Amino acid sequence: MLETLSRYVELQAIDAERLAVERQLQQYPDKLAALDRRLGEARQVIGELEGRKKTFDREQRRLERELASQEEKARHFKEQERFVKTDKESHALQEELGAAQGSVSALEDEILALMAQSEEAEAREARARSELEETETETARERSRIEEQIASKREKIEALERDAARLRSQLDPRQLKAYDELTERFPGQVVAPVRGHVCGGCYTDITPNTLVAIRAGAEIVRCSRCLRFLVKEDELA
Repeated sequence: MLETLSRYVELQAIDAERLAVERQLQQYPDKLAALDRRLGEARQVIGELEGRKKTFDREQRRLERELASQEEKARHFKEQERFVKTDKESHALQEELGAAQGSVSALEDEILALMAQSEEAEAREARARSELEETETETARERSRIEEQIASKREKIEALERDAARLRSQLDPRQLKAYDELTERFPGQVVAPVRGHVCGGCYTDITPNTLVAIRAGAEIVRCSRCLRFLVKEDELA
């Protein structure tokens, strides 16, 4: 293979590998964002449960104040029984007492139901906090792993760029221009193998005379359609 073409093949391999590593790097911001979303969702659950618990507590305090008021009314009506003088007064007092006692009973039931809901919310919050701790541990471990991979791939890109610079220094400006112009169109796919009688890049038929020239290896041959540099398939491998 011609020396220039050999440099093109080596440079293409480096460019293709660098592009693959860069594509991998592009995925990591999404992965890190997904970790942040997972943590945010876990913390949001706890926030919602805390809010429910506070609502239950406020409502319970309100009901307890109302219960105390109704209990005080019931005691007051009970004390008034000894001062009743007529049946009409007694009947009215009993209605007031019954209403107060009914309210007391209803409020006690509401408080008990609310306490059960509050206890359930508290238990769910405890479970959610335990799950959050696990999520934080897993997230920190995964974030550390991703950051290590990012650093490793950046180092790999730097090494590939050094190798590319070394190879580029071995090409003259005209050769580099030809390579770079094709790279803009076909990143990492500047050199194409001949497969049978077609270009492995664009699958255009190659004329017999061109095939002979490629097999002879005495000159650089380009595809008539895509302008890629053509080599025998085993040489590219």
